[in-house]
Amino acid sequence: MYLLHNSHIRVGASLVLLGAIWTFFMLPSGVVLPARVSIPTVAPDFWPTICGYTLMVLGAAIAVRAWFGSKSGGQNDVQITDTWDMDLPLREAATRVGAAGAIILAYTLVIETLGMPLASSLAFIALSFLAGERRYVLVISVSLFLPIILFLFFTRAASVPIPLGITEALV
Repeated sequence: MYLLHNSHIRVGASLVLLGAIWTFFMLPSGVVLPARVSIPTVAPDFWPTICGYTLMVLGAAIAVRAWFGSKSGGQNDVQITDTWDMDLPLREAATRVGAAGAIILAYTLVIETLGMPLASSLAFIALSFLAGERRYVLVISVSLFLPIILFLFFTRAASVPIPLGITEALV
């Protein structure tokens, strides 16, 4: 009965369930596939499917590690030696999850207007700071260079059009 109260097992099982719902139900019903794709890695469902399977594998790893850690009396549990407190009060954690959801919702609403590179940069900055990242130079650098590199890959190498919005004048 103790295992049912282990939050890591519940989190791991929830991630497996979320990944399965994403991979086996949401993607097939929400992603329109072209009749023939010459390169499988540029198919519209390829990378989202990889993300779904990765979520399931990581969730299973968390659950299995927690399962064996709790059966062994905690001998395999990871010891946190950092002085930073990993446990957030429920209210603060719920607020951060809600804020992350709001940022992602705003991202989906402005992606056509601002364009994917700019919207992605702004969303990355907001999510990084929400997660507690304080290395400003690193956050700004990644938020500028990663969307540009991905833009160049998708538009030049893979010939996949992405929304440019107001950034179309820069291209």
